[in-house]
Amino acid sequence: MPRSLISRIGPRKSIAVLVSAGALATAGILPFVGPTNADAAPGESTIRCSNATLKGHYIFGANGTSVPPGGESIPISTGGLDYFDGKGGGTGIATFVVKDALVNDHTPITLSYSIKSDCSGKASFHLGDGSANFNVYADPSGASFVLVATDPGNVLAGTETRVSR
Repeated sequence: MPRSLISRIGPRKSIAVLVSAGALATAGILPFVGPTNADAAPGESTIRCSNATLKGHYIFGANGTSVPPGGESIPISTGGLDYFDGKGGGTGIATFVVKDALVNDHTPITLSYSIKSDCSGKASFHLGDGSANFNVYADPSGASFVLVATDPGNVLAGTETRVSR
């Protein structure tokens, strides 16, 4: 009897695969395969996105850590409301807690983003002189998207969900 995929990749990787699958299923992404098209070439997706995919007000919350160079891991939490204009820009308001201190409370932010046709992209959130950069994976309907921090020293991921257009 052939060994299962999980048993072939080892216990440490097995845990990572299972945690990832659980997170994706919880976020509602794993069951989504996307629309199919009998005329599409093998391996070709009919999913199409653009900057216009993200349009409206989105609510979010995320927890993670930040590790300054040579420093210890610091817990961070953020939550707020963003407005995506459908053209690659937007505004928002957010609260940030770093370790056990409220750092920004209902602070205005600006944002820029770029979504490719495969529904992946990049987003930057700007607060004062600083910014936070993320890889973005959008639901083709624009109802929600997942963000994963890409700045060195930051481990943060979250989901934004549209609440109005």
